[in-house]
Amino acid sequence: MSEKQGRRNWTREETTLALALYLCTPTNKIRENNPNVLLLAEAFNRTPTAVKMKLFNLGSHDILLKQKNFHSLENGSKIDEEIWNKYMGENRTKSLENFLDDVDGIAGSLELNLPFIGRAPGKVGETETIAQVKLRRRQDFFRNTVLSMYNNRCLVTGLSLPPLIEVAHIIPWAEDASLRLVPANGLTLNPLIHRAYDANYLGIDPDMNIHVCQELMDKSQGKLQELFENVNGTRLLLPENVQPAPEYLERHYEAYLRHEHHGEVPCTNISL
Repeated sequence: MSEKQGRRNWTREETTLALALYLCTPTNKIRENNPNVLLLAEAFNRTPTAVKMKLFNLGSHDILLKQKNFHSLENGSKIDEEIWNKYMGENRTKSLENFLDDVDGIAGSLELNLPFIGRAPGKVGETETIAQVKLRRRQDFFRNTVLSMYNNRCLVTGLSLPPLIEVAHIIPWAEDASLRLVPANGLTLNPLIHRAYDANYLGIDPDMNIHVCQELMDKSQGKLQELFENVNGTRLLLPENVQPAPEYLERHYEAYLRHEHHGEVPCTNISL
């Protein structure tokens, strides 16, 4: 029975797959004619409008929207909150690992091919393993989630040209494996700002303020020096609904301060 014939509640499985779509879809692309919205609507025998409404209801649980008393659609179900809290936690601080395992299981049991979550490992190359393919798919989903969170925009400069936007880990990849797939541990930066952040020549404090070390400004010239001077002391260019976790920013910022004051060798990060 379709929703046009009668209203039916969303299941936890459907809501979980809807959350996967929400996470990798920028807010300005959540609309009825989005191909992935149409795909999910067909898979669930629902209308595109119903899927769009579901995505907005899930989005209302992003912490900053809750703080602003933004409730999206007031008829959002309790399942939305339960699924959000189970997989995302406060401020998106849970790893995507278990979530993606469950998404794969649900999609497999329903025999759904959902391109936005990637394909399950099938035939692999001679030098690959299924585990490697799975890890790469996880990394791709993490990257797409963080890009979606921040609208494919550099949070420091405002650059919004997708080929020049990278996802940076706040707590480096090699430092804490448990945070590798945590959305709140990601930032979107252009390559130059990314490298400066990884090398602790640029810091971001827990209040989202940007700091550029004097050495970097002194060794820059012309327009590049002007760029660093202009962003120094400003705040991250964040959307209204999401932000990185302040506790992660603080840990990285402490490394920036050590480098600024003592010239400490920075740690290594990995670009996504």
